[in-house]
Amino acid sequence: MAHVGIDFGTTNTTCVEIDGRTRSINKYGDEDGHPLPSILLIDKNTGHVRCGREVWEHQETYLAQPHRYHVISSVKEELESPNPIQILSGEWTKPHLVSVILRQLSERYRLYHGGNGGISTATFSVPVGMSPSARRLLKKAAEIAEIKVTSFVQESTAALVREWNSVRACTYVVVFDWGGGTLDVSVLEIRGDGISERWTQGLRSAGIHIDRELAKLIHRRIVQDRGPAKPFEAVADNDRDRLICEIEKKKCALSDPLGDGVIAIDYDGGESLVELTLEDLDTVSAPFVEDAMTTLSEAIVAAGISPERVDQILVIGGSSKLPLLRQRLEADPRFRARLHWPSDPDWAVAHGASILEGRPGCFSLAETISLELSDSDQLPLADPGDTTPGPTLTLNLAIIDQRAPGAGGHDARIILNRMRPGELKHSPLRRFTVPVQGFVEEEVCLQYALTADQTFRIQGVSAKTGKSPVVQETEELRFVYRLEGSH
Repeated sequence: MAHVGIDFGTTNTTCVEIDGRTRSINKYGDEDGHPLPSILLIDKNTGHVRCGREVWEHQETYLAQPHRYHVISSVKEELESPNPIQILSGEWTKPHLVSVILRQLSERYRLYHGGNGGISTATFSVPVGMSPSARRLLKKAAEIAEIKVTSFVQESTAALVREWNSVRACTYVVVFDWGGGTLDVSVLEIRGDGISERWTQGLRSAGIHIDRELAKLIHRRIVQDRGPAKPFEAVADNDRDRLICEIEKKKCALSDPLGDGVIAIDYDGGESLVELTLEDLDTVSAPFVEDAMTTLSEAIVAAGISPERVDQILVIGGSSKLPLLRQRLEADPRFRARLHWPSDPDWAVAHGASILEGRPGCFSLAETISLELSDSDQLPLADPGDTTPGPTLTLNLAIIDQRAPGAGGHDARIILNRMRPGELKHSPLRRFTVPVQGFVEEEVCLQYALTADQTFRIQGVSAKTGKSPVVQETEELRFVYRLEGSH
């Protein structure tokens, strides 16, 4: 039986299969065997949607024809956006668009296996902080592509699973995953055959944001040569997107000693020839790199350990290739002796997800989720070792405090906390309020569960108000993964 992992990324999407019989590893991406760009091309005349390397390589041509084509440079970003995609209607919902990319991976899988069927099940990696709604959209997209999502795993945790044999003697490992859309820093603890998520911290500042700032820099040079000055935001959307597209390619080219940063582009009504230099890249990326370094430091401190206790820092993701980042990490005495850049980093996360796909049910909750009562005591709602999905449980509480008036009457305060085994105190997880009449001993009903999407969902309601339940769901959970044996 094959075990498949899929890393649906902001910039690229990858799929790795481990053959359950031979243990051979197969990779599925674009038509040339590289990661599949997470880009879509929509023909407005026919409604046909395409993806792949050809679309990525010629996107500036398509962007130059806005009357005919619509380009979505990162369909993953659309999952988190609250805005609808205005260009489309009918069957082309966000899940349907994402399914185009997943279907292409499944088709490559099918062709490799002689046309005997595509991907049937897979473990999907997700970034730190991917919202419950985005997880459900991704799950729906997989369903449309006829792929069952076995489970989700944080991208940084999956990367560490891929490196299990080389880190199993460690105690604390930090994964620094800086990709196209987010920076995810995870502090993980290794005990025996288990990987426990001790702390995770995300930053929505990554490759696509750096590309946009570089585009603004090149824009200023172009308009200075032409005169008069014109704001970047005043340029047509498609011209801006084409410039950002060229910036992305040249940024990658500058990491090659033989690459160059010369950009020739028809921009805002005129031909332009301009150069992006390594100095430009360092100058623009500097504040992003500083934020990334700060996030790394903060995550280690928040995990309750010192940098000296970290055994290894695993550095992955496209943005981790920035020259300035490497310089800063290697110059920092806290980190330089602990740095590790894994081989084959573009496929590491999907590979780790495929390993977990071969170990169903190997993970469980690594912390206690509790409800804070009026006397500050903690009532556990979920405990370490609980698995997902869990049963939906009901808890009836009575109000004993009338001192919390809300805008439309009174509110019952619901305070959720978290604590890992070995920690000395609880930390906040989520707070919300439930409308109530405010009578002493008025009953508030809570229903809660660990979901199949690896989130914690809770709703509260007072029957006295006649109002609908208040629903809260959090993805900020920490799990432990058991990895018996080597791979």
